[in-house]
Amino acid sequence: MLIWFALGLIWGWLSIAFQVWTVKHLDARSAPLTVIWLVGGFVVRLGWIALLLIFALRQGIGLGLSTFAGIWLARWVMIVRLHKLATFNL
Repeated sequence: MLIWFALGLIWGWLSIAFQVWTVKHLDARSAPLTVIWLVGGFVVRLGWIALLLIFALRQGIGLGLSTFAGIWLARWVMIVRLHKLATFNL
């Protein structure tokens, strides 16, 4: 169960890190390319999370919930961390 929780943490952190990377590399001059990057990145991140949850739920509901908790926790930790970084840069 702890392994799936750790996988959820890693997967959630990678999802947010990829989202931050995508936002940093957007180009304001090309609106269609920006939309492609945003939608494409969302689909990739959603796919990563869905695959991990599917594999975990195939092992059992407890492992699926453990994985979900890891993903949820990682996302909130990254959001709080990014919020603190953004407020210091103002």
